[in-house]
Amino acid sequence: MSLRILTSLLLVFLFVAPALADVECDGTDDDLDSANALSVFLSNATGTYALWYKPLGTANSSGGGSCAAGEFVFGDINASGYNTAIVRNGNLSGNDRLCVFNYDGTVDQVESAYTNTAWTHLVWVHTGGNLLFYKDGALVSSVASGNTNEVTRTIRLCNGGIGGVANGEGIIAAPHTFSTALSANEIATLAGSRLHRIAISAPSGAWELSGCADGASCDTQTFGDRSGLGHPLTAAGGTGRASEYLSYPWGVE
Repeated sequence: MSLRILTSLLLVFLFVAPALADVECDGTDDDLDSANALSVFLSNATGTYALWYKPLGTANSSGGGSCAAGEFVFGDINASGYNTAIVRNGNLSGNDRLCVFNYDGTVDQVESAYTNTAWTHLVWVHTGGNLLFYKDGALVSSVASGNTNEVTRTIRLCNGGIGGVANGEGIIAAPHTFSTALSANEIATLAGSRLHRIAISAPSGAWELSGCADGASCDTQTFGDRSGLGHPLTAAGGTGRASEYLSYPWGVE
C-alpha cells in the first residue's frame, strides 16, 4: 500500500464531523424545560451539571454578594426560586462573574472570572458535603455545602422568567446531568475534547440540542435525552445556532 493511500486513510479516521446546532437564549423569556424534578437527575447529596456555554450581552444581576441573584443558566427552578445552578452574575460584590451555588439552608457558592463571548466548559459538582466548580477542565475552588434543601423543582436551562430570576443570555451546548460526582479526570476529558458523546460515567440526562436550524426558532422543539432514561427537553423560545465549537467523533451521527 502506498504512502499516499496510508496517509489518506489516516486522515479519514482522524476526521471529526461538525456538530449540527446549539441553542441561543436571548436573556428575555427563553426556556428549555425537562419537566422533571431535580431528584430524577441528582440526589440532594451527590450529582453533577456540565455544559458548554458562550455568554453574550451584558450579564444581569439584582446586585449583592449572592450568586443566586444573577442570570440563570442551568439548574432546578420553580415559581418560588431555585436551589442549585450554574449562574452568570454581572454584579457579584461588584464583579462580573460565573458562579455555582447550592442552597442547603444558606447559599454556598464558588465564583470565577470569565471572558464574554468566549466558549467555556462549566461543571457544578456536589459531593461529600462540598460544592466544587470546574471551569475549562480545571478546579476553580470548592466550599463546604450540605444536602440540597429541596429536590422537587424542575431542571431547566435559561429559565424563561420563572421565580423572579434573571433569564440566561448566551449560547448553550451539550448540557448533561449525572447522578454521580464526576472525577477531575473525567471533567478534564470532557473539557479538553470539544466533542459530543465522550465515553465517561453514564449521564442521568444528556441533550445535544441539535434539532433547530441555524437562525430558526426553537419554540416547541423537543430535544431527545441520549442518556436512555427518557427525559427530553422542550423549548419555549430560543434560536438555533450552527455549532461553531463542538464536533462529533468520526463516524458518529
